[in-house]
Amino acid sequence: MTITLPGATAAIDTATLIHASLRGLDALVPSLGARAAAFVIDGAGAGVLEELSKLGVGGRDALGAPGRVRVWPGEGLTDGLRNTLYRDVAPSATNIAMLVRLGKVLAAADGGMSLEKTGAPMPDWLHYLLNDALCVTCIPSHYRAEPPPRTAWTVDLLAAILRHEGLPDTMALPIVFERGALREFYHGQTYRPLLAPGALDAWLLAAPDRVAACAREMSNSGKVMLATRLGADSALAEAFAPLLAELACSDTISVRTAAAALVTASAAFAPTLAGLLASNKLEVRIEAANWLAWLGAERGRTAIPALHAALAKETRETASAAMLTALERLGEDIAPLLAPERLLAQAKKALKGKPPAGLAWFDMAQLPACRWEDGSPVPPEIIQWWVALAYKLKEPGGNPLFDRYLGLLDRASRAALGSHVLRQFIAQDTRGASHDEAVAYANGKAPQLYADYQELAQREPVWFAEKGKLTYEEVFEQCKREKLDIYLGTAINEKGILALASGMAGHEMVTAIRQYMRDHYPRRAQVEALLEAAAASDDPAAIQFVLATARRYRTRSVKEKARMLVDRIAARNGWSADELADRTVPTGGLDESGTLQLHYGSREFTVTLDAAMKIVLRNAEGKTVAALPEPRKDDDAEAIAEAKQQLTQCKKEVRQVIEQQTARLYEAMCAGRAWPLADWREYVERHPLVGRLAQRLAWMTDGGLCFRPAGDGTLVDTNDDDVALDEGATVRLAHAALLPAEQAAAWLKHFKDYKLAPLFAQMTRTLPALDLQRKGEGNSAPLEIADRQGWLSDAFTLRGAFTKLGYQRTADFEGHFFTTYHKEFPAAGIRVAIEFTGNALPEENVPAAVKTLAFQAITPRGQADSQLPLAQVPPVLLAEAYGDYHAVAASSRFDEHWQKKVPWQS
Repeated sequence: MTITLPGATAAIDTATLIHASLRGLDALVPSLGARAAAFVIDGAGAGVLEELSKLGVGGRDALGAPGRVRVWPGEGLTDGLRNTLYRDVAPSATNIAMLVRLGKVLAAADGGMSLEKTGAPMPDWLHYLLNDALCVTCIPSHYRAEPPPRTAWTVDLLAAILRHEGLPDTMALPIVFERGALREFYHGQTYRPLLAPGALDAWLLAAPDRVAACAREMSNSGKVMLATRLGADSALAEAFAPLLAELACSDTISVRTAAAALVTASAAFAPTLAGLLASNKLEVRIEAANWLAWLGAERGRTAIPALHAALAKETRETASAAMLTALERLGEDIAPLLAPERLLAQAKKALKGKPPAGLAWFDMAQLPACRWEDGSPVPPEIIQWWVALAYKLKEPGGNPLFDRYLGLLDRASRAALGSHVLRQFIAQDTRGASHDEAVAYANGKAPQLYADYQELAQREPVWFAEKGKLTYEEVFEQCKREKLDIYLGTAINEKGILALASGMAGHEMVTAIRQYMRDHYPRRAQVEALLEAAAASDDPAAIQFVLATARRYRTRSVKEKARMLVDRIAARNGWSADELADRTVPTGGLDESGTLQLHYGSREFTVTLDAAMKIVLRNAEGKTVAALPEPRKDDDAEAIAEAKQQLTQCKKEVRQVIEQQTARLYEAMCAGRAWPLADWREYVERHPLVGRLAQRLAWMTDGGLCFRPAGDGTLVDTNDDDVALDEGATVRLAHAALLPAEQAAAWLKHFKDYKLAPLFAQMTRTLPALDLQRKGEGNSAPLEIADRQGWLSDAFTLRGAFTKLGYQRTADFEGHFFTTYHKEFPAAGIRVAIEFTGNALPEENVPAAVKTLAFQAITPRGQADSQLPLAQVPPVLLAEAYGDYHAVAASSRFDEHWQKKVPWQS
């Protein structure tokens, strides 16, 4: 065999190459490299292995630590002679014997000092050979380069090496996939050539039973690698559908997650899933039932008998719940299984056991009395059982079974139960010291702390002068607040009970969760659990709240969670995210005419909105009244209570809708969203609340025709002429960036003449005077605007200006320093980033200057990605962000020496 070295003009034979690659050993012991090479080439002088084993560190270093797996780009031996040998080796019998002996030389010389094992069972010499061939010498020279080729290194070559040494070739599959002894970061890059398509596909397809048996013996890491590889090829995924189904039901999250992404809606999975219902592992039974529910009636019906049989034997409530859900999803009528007498028997049986320790704080006796849909009372044991079951399932967003359970109750019971559970959860999670306990704590601590402050102020006035100015009363209040701010418990482990909150009145739920998020935002896990509960509700107010959180929230992970929940709600209803937002705007109970009728006992009242969208309450004579009067003695108490609740809900929903829809319409304007005319009329113009907001905005069609809804069903232009729209038109919000200057001015005059305050400014911000297509340095398109760079103020003034415009600071990787404020527009997939000279955290009021305006793409997970050329930014968003940039700079003034006056230069 001859090999041509890169850059060489002549071929080199294998023997010469091996001699050259082991020559470094000669520096340790004369001719040792030559004797080791002779052994590798033809097996002569096997005693050299014992001599190599005595080299110690020198042997490891002379061969470049050949046992490594964790090799970074630039650390490998990609230019070495062994790389060339491995690259071009042919899988002949002679070469296989030579590779075996080379592995033994590497193992002897290194002595285990650099050996990093993958977790697969194999002799050390083979570990050395594979690590050296596929890791140490197979790592790219730098991050963007491709690794050196290893076309001959397939599972067939590996099997041949094993057979040469009398080892079973069944060892090959664990070697290819097993990564149990390595950190996850290195799983994908280790032995990458063995995972390549081709020989491995044929090997897997030829022995499916052997693959399945091998999978069951591998570590979780190996199973993940196997599932990922099977999913990389449609033929493999189809052939191994039963194995993927089995892995998708694993009781280990990492394996389950990897396989779950590969399971398709195919009937081929149903038989395996049906068999797994009999598993002795609880988690496997639950996952199998969940997957059958996901497959649906068309593909999973063959598993119905197995589900019934498994349900009859099941003793664990969590698995029974999953099986009931699956049966219903597969088209079975489970009503007989939900009969009140059956539920009561199940409840009594479940409550006989020891109550969950985690719910010791939850007073079951205080649960509200509930009624079935027919008005008959629900035995309290059933509601108590549902609470305990929800706790065990740990799904704050609920599941189809709880949807059915709650659907058995009347509306008032669902609302009362949901309200009670959610408020109990929040009360437990925010439990703190009482006022008396805080006072007692302050009485014990404040005197000494006050004395300490006085002493420190005198001894170190530079550092403690402000503390010394505090009065005793102020120090006392500080100590009291310190005690009150300490959480005495948490309810996060009991988050599952929130599954019962979905029937709660939407406006009440939103108010409670919003207050929690405002006062306890650091408790991220609880915030996300509460959002899941809100997303499970079909109440428009709750859905709009989740949508608003997905658009704007201070914590990135919470925004990501909200976006995922929006996708879930949209999928549940078969809508896009925009369609979901349009179709779920609460009305406050107002009809299309903008009126709410209140039946207040024997009297009638109406609710309307005035020009400022404030609630107006009128009696039957049309006279405005400040509030509902006291009820009469003969008035129906239930009718009175219902009317009061309607009025309260109307007030809250109107307030929430104005806030949320103003923000949504502004973002729609910036993103350039266009509505088909029919949708715009149905969900914008005719909506009793959104329609009123729309009247305070200018709109335009895709053909450039501008108009404003007049409120009487007509559309008018700036001359007060009626406008007729083509039925095929699309409608979007108008903006100065899209209109000639004279038309924008005409709209400003129109609103002024009508004494109508625009919902937000549309006609005042224009595009920057830039050539967005020009090419800059390196022939690149412009990426940022810097015409306000150097406008100097202080950090707190700039912070106030940014905050007023809805921007948030962007912390650096370690969270100790930041140099930008940002505002996200998820509908456009863009983050606006305005850079300044920076500040440390916690913030100090240091000199600070504005720098540049730029735009970043947002990844599906809500993270900022690459910087966008200005030409790719929607024009309205560019104009609005440019206006924000100038508005922030207006709080400062230009200083030509700004760079010398700021403490940091980013």
